[in-house]
Amino acid sequence: MWGQFGNGARDRPERRQVIDIPEPRPVVTEHQAARKVCPVCQTVTAASLPPEVTQPVQFGPRTKAAAVYLQTYQLLPYERTVEALDDLFGVCPSEGTLARAQATAYTHLEPVEQVIGAALQRADIVHVDETGQRVAGRTEWVAKRVISTALLTFYAHHAKRGREATLAPRAGRVRVDAIGLLIGFAGRRVHDAWAPYLQLPGLYALCNAHLLRELTRTCSAVGPGVGLHEATGQAWAQKLIRLLVRMQAAVVAAQAAGQTELPAKQRAGYQAAYTRFLNEGLLANPPPKPTGKRGRPKQTPARNLLDRLVTHRGAILAFLHDFRVPFDNNQAERDLRMLKVKHKVSGCFRSPQGADQFCRIRGYMSTLRKQGYSVLEGLTSVFNGQPLMPRLEA
Repeated sequence: MWGQFGNGARDRPERRQVIDIPEPRPVVTEHQAARKVCPVCQTVTAASLPPEVTQPVQFGPRTKAAAVYLQTYQLLPYERTVEALDDLFGVCPSEGTLARAQATAYTHLEPVEQVIGAALQRADIVHVDETGQRVAGRTEWVAKRVISTALLTFYAHHAKRGREATLAPRAGRVRVDAIGLLIGFAGRRVHDAWAPYLQLPGLYALCNAHLLRELTRTCSAVGPGVGLHEATGQAWAQKLIRLLVRMQAAVVAAQAAGQTELPAKQRAGYQAAYTRFLNEGLLANPPPKPTGKRGRPKQTPARNLLDRLVTHRGAILAFLHDFRVPFDNNQAERDLRMLKVKHKVSGCFRSPQGADQFCRIRGYMSTLRKQGYSVLEGLTSVFNGQPLMPRLEA
């Protein structure tokens, strides 16, 4: 009635939509191989079954992919993974089936992991970090050997954290580059000032977020939660904090404006201010006097920090000169965060093999997620025998 008078808005139906998911109902595919007997020689000829169908009853690729997804990506323990599969999809595999699915994915992803590692070695900038986890009842360094970019992730674990000395190896120390990717890496690595990283050859940049936290929140001589400026009353620390924040803001603003670098005069001004504040700090914190005893005299935390600020000046200010270099190492820290969640959920890995499996599969899933692929579809392709290959631009 209203429509004929041109009141289309009044006779337009009101629409509301309800989105739901289907009830769980597994899809069972039965394969039958015909058998024929020759009436003359009585020879039995049988058709061949698909090579992936090896058991009278088995779970398919999507079921295995969902199991690995829940365990390695959503970090569910074995028992809860079985419960989730039963509730969500109506299938109830055994924990042994889940363990075999993990082992299968680990094997099929070996070539993918190799090409991801090779792509990272060709990258201009990589982020590196480490964290500890319990493996087989002891602390091992899992996935803190993370090497990553915004598009690629590589995890590895090792029983030791340190690195043997360059000229005089000592027993009980293991190379930090045991995972291999940092050997011969020609780009710039971003990390904190952990000593084994500093011993590696090549370019590097230090995480300024760590430096700001050290300046503002930690001073071992006073206690946790006390900033260096508050603990010592030395103004140079607060000046340096403001300078670093101001430099970061200038770089961000220049990038937003489409610039590829800061003006030379502006960079020179920042570097001069950096030198000036360090000199103030060095005057306020002279080196300790000789004690007459063997060994290096103990320095204050402020002096140790100042020595690092002087020694690694180029690595600290690398972001100021090259816009490709980030201000911090947040990329690696984000990539490690879920490893700490894994530790809180399950406490440990029961074996080194389990840790290896987790690192390889998690690295693949992290890479897929960074590149916008479906993690579940990627895992399904793994169990179909043709893993989805991520883009390899580092």
